[in-house]
Amino acid sequence: TVEQHVGNIFMFSKVANVILFFRLDVRMGLLYLTLCIVFLMTCKPPLYMGPEYIKYFSDKTIDEELERDKRVTWIVEFFANWSSECQSFAPIFADLSLKYNCSGLHFGKVDVGRYTDVSTR
Repeated sequence: TVEQHVGNIFMFSKVANVILFFRLDVRMGLLYLTLCIVFLMTCKPPLYMGPEYIKYFSDKTIDEELERDKRVTWIVEFFANWSSECQSFAPIFADLSLKYNCSGLHFGKVDVGRYTDVSTR
């Protein structure tokens, strides 16, 4: 997405600034590097909270819901809250659910951090 590209550009510019600060003065480079690390550790990107047609499954509900109606096809995302890749995929998956949700196609999610036995099956 555009946000990911802009984020990558900012990350590369921070790396270039670290290199330039180290060439100028080692103390300045260390200070800037420390500030960048603190910023990255404390300022996480927000979780997606927009509209979606997604059913969240637990380890007990996924099997019965998938077996309930054989005419319904499910697209299920197995995600982890700590994964930045899963967080960046959330708006894309939500957009797909808004565009293509119908009586024969449903979207669901399973948190593999909470329900690890579902992910091993």
